[in-house]
Parts: sequence; C-alpha cells; structure tokens
Amino acid sequence: MLMPDSEFGYPEGAGGENDNDGRVESTAALRTVIQMTLRTDLRRVLAGCPIEQSGLRENLRTIGAHARRHRLRAEQLLILIKEACANLPEARELLAKDRQEAIDQLISMAVEEYYGPADSPSAPSS
Repeated sequence: MLMPDSEFGYPEGAGGENDNDGRVESTAALRTVIQMTLRTDLRRVLAGCPIEQSGLRENLRTIGAHARRHRLRAEQLLILIKEACANLPEARELLAKDRQEAIDQLISMAVEEYYGPADSPSAPSS
C-alpha cells in the first residue's frame, strides 16, 4: 500500500501538485528496490557472511542517495525498510534465529548512509 505524503508529516500539496505524484512513484520504485536488495543481502547474512561484507552498506548508500534525490525524508526511508523487513522471509528468519542485532545494524547503516556524504563511503561502524 502506498502511503500519501500527508501520512509522513508533509502537508497536503507541499511542493506543488505534481510533486506528490512524482514522490509516490519514486516511493513505489524505491520500495521494490529495497525489497529486492534486502532479500539478496539478507540471504548472504543468513548464509554466514558478516553484515559488513554482504554488500548491504553499499546498497543502502545507493538507496539513501535515491531517497535524498527524490526528497524522501529519512523517516520515510526507514518506514520502507522496516516494512520490507516485516514482509521478507529472510528478515523474519534472522529474527527467529535471535539475530535482532543484524536488523538493528541494517537500520543503523541506513541512517548513516542517508546522512553520510554523498560522494564518499562511510566508515564501517564498530
């Protein structure tokens, strides 16, 4: 289900009438990319790959840049990521294996990459 901008705290019509349509399309496209990306990267984590070597950070950097370019707020991006985690069997499997820390790390990485410099990779967190 697509969420209108007003549910993310934007007033109706913020940024002009055409802005809303473009943002909804961008959100739908980003939702699909997030689901496909997380599915692949979380499969690697489930197979034993350390999260920092799974490609997740690089993919979140690209997703964060796309979100900023299309004027999605960090909160909107996190909602999309959390929705994907709730719907993906790979994320549910991580949670079932008491791997909540992997999901928490994923969310932290998403925030770091959203706010990090657009032209240089962020340092891995310790």
